[in-house]
Amino acid sequence: MDFDFSAKTKELQKRVSDFMDEHIFPAEAEYTAELAANTAAGKRWSALQVIERLKEKARAQDL
Repeated sequence: MDFDFSAKTKELQKRVSDFMDEHIFPAEAEYTAELAANTAAGKRWSALQVIERLKEKARAQDL
């Protein structure tokens, strides 16, 4: 039996991995700083702008 991922799945895995390397990991410090600022301002559960920007980028790449 062949338990290997399909070519389509492998391509998606590569695209997600590349997106993580290019956009998500570099944004971790910004995420932490924005979360700390919101917490200090009493807005702990507000949507973070860094996340909203990353969502737009992900959608633009069909992720």
